[in-house]
Amino acid sequence: MGITKNEQGYYKMLEFPPGSIQDLYARQGIEMTVVHNIFLRALNSILYHTPKVTQKDIPSFMKYCQALGFAIHHHHTNEEELHFPLLEKKMGKGAMSTNIAGHEAFHGPFDEFRALVDKIAANPSTWDPKPFLAAVAKFADPLTLHLYEEIGTLDAEILKKTLTIEDLDHCNKEVEKNIQQHYGLTTVLPLFIVNQDNISGGWLLPIPWIGRAIVAWGIVPWGAQWKYGTATGWGDLKPEFSWMACPPWTP
Repeated sequence: MGITKNEQGYYKMLEFPPGSIQDLYARQGIEMTVVHNIFLRALNSILYHTPKVTQKDIPSFMKYCQALGFAIHHHHTNEEELHFPLLEKKMGKGAMSTNIAGHEAFHGPFDEFRALVDKIAANPSTWDPKPFLAAVAKFADPLTLHLYEEIGTLDAEILKKTLTIEDLDHCNKEVEKNIQQHYGLTTVLPLFIVNQDNISGGWLLPIPWIGRAIVAWGIVPWGAQWKYGTATGWGDLKPEFSWMACPPWTP
C-alpha cells in the first residue's frame, strides 16, 4: 500500500477494514484505524499550522507537537513491549516483525524531530519554519506508510487462526491499562479528542457526557496548545479540516 495525499499535500485518512466492533476480531483493525487516523489528522494539522505560527504562538505550538511526539512514541513502545509480544505468544514469534520494521524506518528522523521541538520549546527564538518542516518531512512519509500498512496485519481472518476471544480480551485489557497509566488528562488525552472524528470514531473514547463537558469546556479552552487540533473539544471536525472526515460508518 502506498502513501496517498490530497492536492494540498496532506495525508489522506485510512478507510475502515470490514466488520463490526461487536466482533472482537474485526474490532482490532477497526480500533487501530481510528487511532492511526487521529495521528494522521494531528500530523496534517502540524503541516497546516507551521507556516502560520506567530512568535507568540511558538510555546503553545511546541506543546502541541510534544504531545503528538509523546503519543506516537508511547503508542509504538506499547506495541513493541506489550501488545505485539502478547499477540505473538499465540501467533508465533515474528508475526508482528513487519510492524517492528515499520517503526524502525521512521524512528531516527522522528527522534530528531522530537529533539528539535524540545530545543525550540526551551528557546523560542530558534524557531524557523523551513527547517522545522524539513524535519517533519523526514519522518512523515515512513511514519504514514507504517500507519497504512499495519492495519492489514490485524486482519480479523488472520487473528482467528491462532487467537481466541479470551486471548484478545486479555490483550486489550493489558494495553488499555498501560494507556491509562501514561496518557495524562490534561497533557495527552486532549490530543486524541481534538483530532477525533465523532462521526466515525467517537465510540473509541467512551467518555460520559460530563467527562466530555469537562474536557470541552474546562481543559481544551485553557490549554492553548489544543487550538491547533483538527476538531473541537467535543471531537467535531472544524470546517477547514472537514475533508479529513471518514465515510459515515455504523459500528
